[in-house]
Amino acid sequence: MVLLNNIELIESENFSFEKSEGIIKFSNLSMEESIMGSWVKLKLPEKFRKGETYFLKIGTFALNPSRLLAGVSDMNGSERKFYSRDVPVGLGKQGYSVKAEEDYDFLNIFFEDELLINELTIRLMMKKVANNHIYQVTNGLTTEIKSYPGLVIKFLGQGSNVFIDEGSKFKNTYININDFSKVEIEKTDEEGINNTLINFGTLSSNNELLIKKGCSIGGSNFVIGNEHHLSVRVGEDNLWSTGIVIRASDGHQIFDNVTGKMINRAKKIEIGNNVWIGANATVLKGSMIQDNSIVGTSAVIAKIFSEKNIVIAGNPGKVVKRDISWLRDQII
Repeated sequence: MVLLNNIELIESENFSFEKSEGIIKFSNLSMEESIMGSWVKLKLPEKFRKGETYFLKIGTFALNPSRLLAGVSDMNGSERKFYSRDVPVGLGKQGYSVKAEEDYDFLNIFFEDELLINELTIRLMMKKVANNHIYQVTNGLTTEIKSYPGLVIKFLGQGSNVFIDEGSKFKNTYININDFSKVEIEKTDEEGINNTLINFGTLSSNNELLIKKGCSIGGSNFVIGNEHHLSVRVGEDNLWSTGIVIRASDGHQIFDNVTGKMINRAKKIEIGNNVWIGANATVLKGSMIQDNSIVGTSAVIAKIFSEKNIVIAGNPGKVVKRDISWLRDQII
């Protein structure tokens, strides 16, 4: 939610407005999925002249501010032409200021309490329209909860759900989840999931992370990425050390110079049951690790390994030992 100042009221293909009972209602036709509605606070003139500039204080609800924020950080303090379809929602509280070249664009994004736009109204609006939920799962039955100990969950969009099995242990663990996505964490090992960031891309939607029962993680960074319909699945009884990176997307685009096609699309990651991953290992997009395997310290996994009971080490990772088994028990 953001306030925009100094916007000229003109109708165009992408932007329209109407006067109703002293309120000007705006409709942004090109961003219907992102904009919920807008209002303005001012004393309207008796005659409302199309094409004239009026200095307004406008508040805008956004269903998905993160989608609009993506890619506009370089605008801060810049001067260029911004058409109404480019209006970034949610920038005000982040301290951005964008100058426009034309009257029909906008000046000076800011945040103001007198319009009752504050943390409370943002939370109430998002609760009403975002439809995000956190559930605790007990014997297969779900109960909606506001939070879970040791876990900080931030919803960046709408329509997402987080399921946490009762009895799971967390410490210093964060989940940033975007549109229509799901995180499901079954009951952890007693060591729990610690010092971990689970980060869905700000442009992503319909993505999924599943961590099955009995897992422990010393420290990890899950990068789900900005693409859609991605999944990261971790099997039962995994034992992970610290500094582990799970990356389903490269984060930046690579193109073939001849065809012009993007050649590094994000891909799902699957990690089997009873997998031990050593410190500072990295698992990249499209990777698959089978049951009862070990990933060595600082190994880089970047492909599908079809064999079970193997040790994978090196960069790039390769099989260095076969027909092994391992136990969680400490060496005595």
